Amino acid sequence: MVLAALLAAFPVLGEELRGKPRVLGGDIIEVGGQQIRLFGIDAPEVGQECRSSKGRPYGCGVLAARALLGIIGRENVVCQGEQRDRNGRLVAVCYVGAVGWLNINELMVANG
Repeated sequence: MVLAALLAAFPVLGEELRGKPRVLGGDIIEVGGQQIRLFGIDAPEVGQECRSSKGRPYGCGVLAARALLGIIGRENVVCQGEQRDRNGRLVAVCYVGAVGWLNINELMVANG
């Protein structure tokens, strides 16, 4: 909840990318050939395994990527950012929506 409030209070503005995204992980998408890391989110890598409360391994990275894909669907996104990470990716707040714009970053945090 605190992170969601921070995302709303301090949007990262500057460079803007729009288009059909390709989900690369739970916190990374690609738009127009440029990778974008979602601001304020740290999701497991696609190949990463986690352990359940019973100690059983599961593909938490794949689940995170599927959750992001579920939010975006087949919609276009708008991403706004002004900084790049050490890998050169735009760090941005992204929005999706055919009916009004929804903050993707906030939805990922809210959905855990």
